Amino acid sequence: MNDELAQSKPPPNPAAQTDDDQAKPQLSDESAASDGKQAAADDSLADASESRQEPVPHASPPEGINLMHELIQAQQALRAAEQVRDQAQSDAQSRLDDLLRERAAFANFKRRTEREKEASFQRAAQDTIKHFLPILDDLARALDNLPPTPDAEAWSAGVANVQRKFLQLLEQLGVTEIDATGTAFDPSWHTAVSMEPSDTLESGTVIATLQKGYRAGETVLRPAMVTVAQ
Repeated sequence: MNDELAQSKPPPNPAAQTDDDQAKPQLSDESAASDGKQAAADDSLADASESRQEPVPHASPPEGINLMHELIQAQQALRAAEQVRDQAQSDAQSRLDDLLRERAAFANFKRRTEREKEASFQRAAQDTIKHFLPILDDLARALDNLPPTPDAEAWSAGVANVQRKFLQLLEQLGVTEIDATGTAFDPSWHTAVSMEPSDTLESGTVIATLQKGYRAGETVLRPAMVTVAQ
């Protein structure tokens, strides 16, 4: 029975088989082309998706690092401010020192000028007084040698009054007589005119004053002219 069925099946058509074989490669090529297009589309979508993705932000440093950085900056700013302050203080102190030196120099100059002015005034006054000392000597000699006349007493009183006023004026100017008689001879105050032997005075003692001397403080206006014991 089987043999009969096998014999009853029509034999395969070679032409139809050939057409089927030729159609298979064509379907394979079309499938491959379709698969390539799909892959290209997927790649384009992937690229587009990547291009649309936002960039990932960088991770911020920890908060402790930021605080440390700010602290360093603050310390640097503080050091800079301290340097500016120190420089300003140094400049101010330098200017103050210059001012104090200038004030001290001016004060010294003022005092020196006043001393020089006072000394100049005293020298001028002393030089003027020296010119009047001979007149004072003449008044003393006039009183020592009164003329033998009836009005000699009244005349001597007038001369003595002039002499007293003259001495008072010299005293107001700080001028005093040099007391020489009976003192040891001092070349700073005395001028020895002569030397005489003496039984009562030691050698070098002033025996007599021939002309009075005058001084203003420690300045000798005129030394006393004296006689000294040998």
